[in-house]
Amino acid sequence: MPNEFGLEGDSNSTRNVLVTTRDVLAQTPSKIYEELQADLANPGKIATVAVVSTGVGFGTTAMLSKFPKAGPYVIAGLAGYQAVRYAGSTLDFLGEASHANTDFQRRLLVERAASGIGREGAMMIEGTPGLILGGGLATKMVGTPPAFKAIGSWSERNVGRPLSNATSASKEFVSEQWAFRGPGRMPLPANILSQEGKVNALELSEMLVAKHPWRGVETGRSIDLLGERVSKPLYGKATSLDPGFPDKPGRILFHTHGPESSVGTRPGLFDLKATQDVGIISRGNQTAFFVGQGREFNAALAAGTERAFAPKLQTLVLDSERKSAFILESMWQPELAAWQPALPKFVDYKTARSTLTKLDVTKPWPQIQQIPALPSIRGHNVDLSALNWLRTGAMH
Repeated sequence: MPNEFGLEGDSNSTRNVLVTTRDVLAQTPSKIYEELQADLANPGKIATVAVVSTGVGFGTTAMLSKFPKAGPYVIAGLAGYQAVRYAGSTLDFLGEASHANTDFQRRLLVERAASGIGREGAMMIEGTPGLILGGGLATKMVGTPPAFKAIGSWSERNVGRPLSNATSASKEFVSEQWAFRGPGRMPLPANILSQEGKVNALELSEMLVAKHPWRGVETGRSIDLLGERVSKPLYGKATSLDPGFPDKPGRILFHTHGPESSVGTRPGLFDLKATQDVGIISRGNQTAFFVGQGREFNAALAAGTERAFAPKLQTLVLDSERKSAFILESMWQPELAAWQPALPKFVDYKTARSTLTKLDVTKPWPQIQQIPALPSIRGHNVDLSALNWLRTGAMH
């Protein structure tokens, strides 16, 4: 028995409606395309639509500008009329669809409905440029309607930022997918990650250093330990490298520094903020292994205290030429835009290398702190230029 909308209440009529609606939606794009093709073959019709739509766009915008109080009601009335018309057509279609018990009946209904939607859709596509042009002309000649300004302000407050965030997240997702699926990607060598979850950071660094000699710009890779994969090479600028996607727990970020880097082999502020667990930096004969501050920085962002964020510098540097190792440890001073004064602590080179072969990347610093310090640097071939690395106040 038909219900209050004129639809049959049994399962067959419901199936008829669903099948017919599905077929209409499937055929609508092709019907719109056919209408557009037919209209393009008739320049006179296209010109008429363009003139009429431009006039409508100009008239509507001018009315909203000249009559800011009454204009919106007129527009709302016209929109309401169209809504009622479309609602009536939709109910008629649903009523007919519920009775379309044969394929022939459904095909006829689908053809009529899809053709009607196709005509409406083609008309909207053809008329949109004219509406925009007419509205733009009216805005220049008469002024921007208050309603447009209000809509723009609301959109900026409620749509702009979420849309910008969504766009940024989409770009990061695409960049990450391409980094781990693009040409140059690598599987993680089997001997890098032990069954106990320890990482042979020393061998990993030596492999990556050999693949990334300095070529005038910073290059790097993201190492996904959980996914057992290494990204394709990432390329930056002479003094910076942005992977294009955020670091994640269970990963290691590797990149190079140039020989003239103002921060030497140690990480800059961006490196610390962008790294979650452990980062590796290669510069000449030196390689730095540092503890990232990404989690802490993200927490400061969430709390709105990022300007006062004071990251820790916790870095172990190996010098393969001098066979020496030293630790750099300091704290950033936001009010001075500089690191606290500190000196490198030279440690036993062999023990440092051994420690890095079985590093717990979730808690690396307690392990590194256990490396015995040299009682004296006398007689050791150490790099005294490291003494200057903590004096720079540059925001790197």
